[in-house]
Amino acid sequence: MSQTIECKALQTMLIGLLSCRCPVSETTEKLLWARFFQVRNEEVLDLGPFLEIADKNPVPTPLDHLVEFCSYGHDCPQGMHISHNDVLRYFCSRFHYRGMSAHIDPLIVRDVPSFLVTHMMLPATLVDGTLGSMRVYLPGGKRVIYFTHVAFAPDIEHKPGSVYGVHMGAALTILDTAQVGICWNHLAFKEFEFLVQFVDNVDFRTFQHLGNHQQRIEQRIGRNYT
Repeated sequence: MSQTIECKALQTMLIGLLSCRCPVSETTEKLLWARFFQVRNEEVLDLGPFLEIADKNPVPTPLDHLVEFCSYGHDCPQGMHISHNDVLRYFCSRFHYRGMSAHIDPLIVRDVPSFLVTHMMLPATLVDGTLGSMRVYLPGGKRVIYFTHVAFAPDIEHKPGSVYGVHMGAALTILDTAQVGICWNHLAFKEFEFLVQFVDNVDFRTFQHLGNHQQRIEQRIGRNYT
């Protein structure tokens, strides 16, 4: 059975890969992006060549995890086609949370709530139109989380008033109103709701034991967007 994915969905996933500390080799990362740039003008992409590249990585990649997540349910009822909304659901799901929280070492991570919360995709807006400074309005309007030094890939447009899906210090995509709802609906699980109350400000240039995480993301963006 063929597997396909929306171009925008794959781009969102691949930028997410650049923001993550998951064990993806530089070779695998470069091959995935090189393949994407070869076919990015197509609206729907064959997922097969990307999965073949991912299979060469020593351990499963986020792309493999996305496919597993979508095997349980996805937008298209006729076949295995992954939509942009499917990718948003993945990054906001308890499935994603459990996958990354299982590997947290509390002896290394000094602020577990902010580390876990920022690993989920959060809808965020620019602060006064300033690139890299963002705020997350939590549902109910009672609290705001502030992010500073968020990284942007070259083709994620800087548009004051837009809402972005932010994952671990990188803006992955622009969200429409319905997609903001999708994100918050899938983030409404008890672990996230408990942890998020302890998070107020996150600076990705001084991001816990990772240090200047913004610089690390921008270096990875630079080596793949050349």
